[in-house]
Amino acid sequence: MAKNVTKTKITAKTLIKHLSAKERDKHGKQIVRDETLPGFSLVVNQAAVGSWWVQFRPKGKQPDGSRWPYRSIRVGSTSTHGVEAARDEGRLIKAAAIQGKDPHAEQIAAREQQAAQRLSQKTLADALVRYLKFVDKRFKAGDISAKYQASEKLYASKAAEAITRERLEETGSDVVLLESIEGVEAIRAFKLTAVSQHAKKHMEGACARLFSHCPRGWLGVNPIKMLERTEKVKKGKSRTDHPTLHAMAKLWIAAAQEPPVIRDMTRMMLLLPARQGNLIHMNWDDIDWRHKVWQIPAPVTKNLESLTLQLSPAVIELLKIRKFPTKGQGLVFPTSKGTAYS
Repeated sequence: MAKNVTKTKITAKTLIKHLSAKERDKHGKQIVRDETLPGFSLVVNQAAVGSWWVQFRPKGKQPDGSRWPYRSIRVGSTSTHGVEAARDEGRLIKAAAIQGKDPHAEQIAAREQQAAQRLSQKTLADALVRYLKFVDKRFKAGDISAKYQASEKLYASKAAEAITRERLEETGSDVVLLESIEGVEAIRAFKLTAVSQHAKKHMEGACARLFSHCPRGWLGVNPIKMLERTEKVKKGKSRTDHPTLHAMAKLWIAAAQEPPVIRDMTRMMLLLPARQGNLIHMNWDDIDWRHKVWQIPAPVTKNLESLTLQLSPAVIELLKIRKFPTKGQGLVFPTSKGTAYS
């Protein structure tokens, strides 16, 4: 990058000259050092954006006995500080250095304090937006299935909605700062939501993952993980209602009234211990006729791990029926358009 360094008394006229397109195109980056205040300078980059800088040397010596090196501080930009205002601030910085202070360290500390204050003002809504984007990114990368993606986004959103609703009733404000969220408060909000016990547990898990995904500084600790086991949402009771052979026989007979593909899919559900989503994506390429097994690929399973199921004679007979309308290619149970049922 071309750089032009000059030394003159910086005035309003000097500023206008060096901010002009002519000077920018001619010299690129420009540094104008002030004659009236040593160390004070104007820096104009190639985009014609000007800033004020002041250079100083801290008072005293380093532990090895040598002088401290010069340090530079950005006073401000030409859009916020005029020439005299910037020069006056430069004088204050140099005076502070003469008194033994370190304006550079003070400026860094102030900047870090402002950054920490901004982070502490992050809200639950900010965290939710960021987490939903992360879930979408994982889906696009192939790390999770479409079903998991939809489920995680749903329960994370419901969890945030429940906490916000609870806070709104207590304070009258729907702005929930992350640092103000307590684990007990979140669990109480989940318990009051009109959903099943299983859904409440899913909300708790999605919310814990949402908080864990917050960048450093947004949240001190994860309020969900800080809870005792007894304070968390209790797991829902496992399903104990299993269909009897008589009920299964009635369903088998009733399926005859449905279109062939629905009929065969319903009967396959009665014969195989597989999820509906697995059967919907059942593909002829995954059927091993020689060993009579169905190799369910990882992307369509709940835990993203491949699964092998042995096929009974009844299943084999049903597959032979399905082979004729599908010609043994693509999906075993396709829609009229050849796609999977949604």
